[in-house]
Amino acid sequence: MNIKFVVISLAVVIGLFALIRSSTYVVQETEQVIITQFGKVVGDPVTDAGLHFKIPLVQDVNRIEKRFLPWDGPASEMSTKKKDFLIIDTFARWRVSQEGDGPKLYFTKLRDERTARSRLDDILGSETRNAVAKHEIIEIIRTTKDRVPQRDESLLVSDDANATIFTVLNTGREDVEQEIFETAAPKLKKLGIELLDIRFKRINYNEIVRRQIYASMIKEREKIAKRYRFEGDGEAARIKGEKERQLAVIASEAYKTVEEIRGDADANATAIYSAAYTNKTTISKMTNHTLDDGTPYITITTSSPHGLETGSIVKIAGTKGYKTKAGDPSTYLDGNGTEVGTQGEALKIDTVANGNWSVTDVNASTFTIPKSGNAEYIADSGYYTSPQATEFYMFLKTLETYRLILDRETSLIMTTDSPLFRLLKILDVSPTEEAKP
Repeated sequence: MNIKFVVISLAVVIGLFALIRSSTYVVQETEQVIITQFGKVVGDPVTDAGLHFKIPLVQDVNRIEKRFLPWDGPASEMSTKKKDFLIIDTFARWRVSQEGDGPKLYFTKLRDERTARSRLDDILGSETRNAVAKHEIIEIIRTTKDRVPQRDESLLVSDDANATIFTVLNTGREDVEQEIFETAAPKLKKLGIELLDIRFKRINYNEIVRRQIYASMIKEREKIAKRYRFEGDGEAARIKGEKERQLAVIASEAYKTVEEIRGDADANATAIYSAAYTNKTTISKMTNHTLDDGTPYITITTSSPHGLETGSIVKIAGTKGYKTKAGDPSTYLDGNGTEVGTQGEALKIDTVANGNWSVTDVNASTFTIPKSGNAEYIADSGYYTSPQATEFYMFLKTLETYRLILDRETSLIMTTDSPLFRLLKILDVSPTEEAKP
């Protein structure tokens, strides 16, 4: 009897517990509840957290998220206004609408979150495609519509075909995202979904578009580089021209200096050669005399020892004097033979001593030469040279000329009439006493 009572009591308790459990439910802070009776929604959504009651075995509890939910759309290829294809990946935040009959509408239309995500894929994907198709690629890529691009102002010449042209934007990426939001939100609201926000997560170029963009960037950079190269080549040509001009000026000045130095050197060399090889000696005095047999002669006094020997051949030149009347040395004549009173009034003329003479009656500073004609002269200037020395000087200058115009590849044939042989003919090459055997 007692065992039966315990079993019945236990069954009643279990039944009461099951009845109480099926008639109560707990609503969490992050959710709301829709009560359905035989599949139909009854009453208002339960949004307050805590313990609530329902009719057991008749009514069912349908729990719906009240928090913000993520939506991550699939990456899709979309066409822009100019038919450039982009791979766009979007994401959004949404929740079950809390306004009015939003939860009932959501439950009636969609039932669960899986179905809601499917509808989000359709609506948000479609509106994203529509928005992208209305805009150019630069409007979708650029984050701000009023950003001033950095550029080289020196390249933005109005008549420069290579200058980069920047598109003036009235729309940016945020405007496109807002457009998608404004068109998609009303459609989702009819499904009991409140769209909170939508953004582009990633935008990639289609492979064909990527190659076109890279080619465009390369082309633009090449244009700018080409312009820099042209400017550099122009500057290099200018510098090179200036260098060539300066080199020409320097070379011209150097050539002028060299020629001046060479001319001065040649003049000095000529003077040295003339002094060294011509044996020029200044005549300080010339006196007329007559031998016992009546033969006239001239005694020449030099300014320094002359070193001549009897029989030496000398060339006298440049002697100037005053012509005197024959037999009357005190009377001077002018160029026409007319008598004049003083030496100063007479015409200074070349004397008959000028020419080549054989020397006689040689002393240290005097020697004599024959005199032709009857007139007598009083000479006060002049000089004499050795014809052999003159020939030797001419010979040396001839050798210098040969050295300048001849090289190792040139063959020179000299005749007996050449200056070398003529000089050897004139020189006395007989052996000296010491050299004789």
